[in-house]
Amino acid sequence: MKKVLFFLIILILFIVFVVHNNSDPGVIISELVKKNDIRQGDLKYRINLFGIIPIGEATLSLERQVEYKGLKVYHLNATAAPLKYYAKFFKGSAELDSYVDLDTLNPVLFKQKVEAPGKENPYKGFLTIRKTALCL
Repeated sequence: MKKVLFFLIILILFIVFVVHNNSDPGVIISELVKKNDIRQGDLKYRINLFGIIPIGEATLSLERQVEYKGLKVYHLNATAAPLKYYAKFFKGSAELDSYVDLDTLNPVLFKQKVEAPGKENPYKGFLTIRKTALCL
């Protein structure tokens, strides 16, 4: 009985250590610095089930300056999807677009597209704010 309890305690400590290392930004950044692997571009994140099993990937694209209805805005884009290994088991994806006013940094437009089995309409959460409405 003591051996089983000892094994469970060791297993729980190991899981806590792995989850901490996989989700702590400080640990992740220090590992990237050690490997000299910090570079400019899109941010890619691994999505882990229970903090251990990698099942998906999320990408945050670099902001771009574009024009939207006469306003200069930042266009921010993020996507998420399952890894190719799990595409047969976990179906679904998400794409988010946000447009932010360059001067005030207030949101101008937000679009969200979430595709999942059994969902009819993948578009959700449209929000448009006019520039004049933001001025008080």
